[in-house]
Amino acid sequence: MKTRLLLFLFLLFPAALRAEGKISGLVFGDFFWNAKNHSDTLENKSGFWIRRGHFTYDHSFNDDFSSRFRLEVNSPDLNKTSASMTPYLKEASLKWKPTHHAVQIGLIPTPAWLLLTEPHWGYRSVERT
Repeated sequence: MKTRLLLFLFLLFPAALRAEGKISGLVFGDFFWNAKNHSDTLENKSGFWIRRGHFTYDHSFNDDFSSRFRLEVNSPDLNKTSASMTPYLKEASLKWKPTHHAVQIGLIPTPAWLLLTEPHWGYRSVERT
């Protein structure tokens, strides 16, 4: 599995360097204050915590073919002492859309949430599923 993924990235990366695409990102963070905590080291501490970040590169080769590469970084729980963020590949796909249908290959997101419910629900005060 890892060999196929590395081969896919090796073939996609030179095309991304030569071509123009869209680079975007999204970061979620919190400001916190621990008034009381079971750990004395965290009690009465405050700070800024970056929970998650997405870094995306989208490229359209023509009207029918496009690709997406998305890397996500997650931070550990606030109570963990490690400050490092864990990166992983969230999406690396090629899309072919000749007519009203689309075919995607590679590492793709679950289509049920993106296509059916998320665009219609709009703003929600609770976290997404």
